[in-house]
Amino acid sequence: MIAIPVESDNGTPMSTKLFGNAKFFAMVEPKSKEYTIIANEGCGNGIQTANYLLEQGASSALYGFLGDGPFHVMVRGGINVYWLGKETMPLDKAIET
Repeated sequence: MIAIPVESDNGTPMSTKLFGNAKFFAMVEPKSKEYTIIANEGCGNGIQTANYLLEQGASSALYGFLGDGPFHVMVRGGINVYWLGKETMPLDKAIET
């Protein structure tokens, strides 16, 4: 699963530059590109967010801004981490990235 931070869980989802403060993540199945949006139970803390994504089975994560702590937690946990860019974008475009 690919974890992408998103701004909300309704309407047309948009990626967000936030990581630890993202309220939601889209969990994307890479082959089918289908996704579910989950609440970020670690919201407000980047390391807790990284650990939560590990618990959710994320194999990759995208980010706009990310601190060293969450980055290292994910890399040590086996998650591939990719920079999404500086700008927000529709989730469909982020999935293609």
